[in-house]
Amino acid sequence: MEENRITEEDILFFVKMVKSPYGQPKGYYRYLKDRNSDEYKMFILAYLYFRKSLAERDREILDLVYCLNNDLLTLNDIGKRMNISGSRVSSIRNLAERRLSIRMLNFLNGHTPRKKSLYSIIRDLPDEELIKLLQATRPWETVIQDFAEVGELSTARRKRVIHLVYRVWDFDMLDHREKIIKLLKIEREQIHWS
Repeated sequence: MEENRITEEDILFFVKMVKSPYGQPKGYYRYLKDRNSDEYKMFILAYLYFRKSLAERDREILDLVYCLNNDLLTLNDIGKRMNISGSRVSSIRNLAERRLSIRMLNFLNGHTPRKKSLYSIIRDLPDEELIKLLQATRPWETVIQDFAEVGELSTARRKRVIHLVYRVWDFDMLDHREKIIKLLKIEREQIHWS
């Protein structure tokens, strides 16, 4: 399964398989049982080509659903592994598949990816990187040392750090936008400046 040999047929097959009426099983479930089938290989080829565009949690869930590194698991089994409910796994799976389908169809139509906002980029960063970003852009904050010592941020603290970094961007404090772009290792053209 080479990533560079993706075809329009592979992409359209993936999009067709992830669509299903409410309450009906996904079309690809019948192929998950036979991972040597050509249909499974087409489906996975398209997924692997666009997999990097998803957030880490979405990738983890879809990897488990599509049996990339495991046997066939139920949504409840996946939920237990990730400490969430089976219905939450289902909603994350559906949203991730919808995002992938849109990206795939845009790829076929020749659309370039949209620019991202800073918020959408930093919300998916690991805690350590968020803390480093805050230390570099707001060294005067007294809470930084507390966050750095704890290492892992609670949901409330994570929201606070994201808010503080975003304020630097929003108010263009001390012209830190360039510093943020450099720390995130992204190109200026990939991000909205407003």
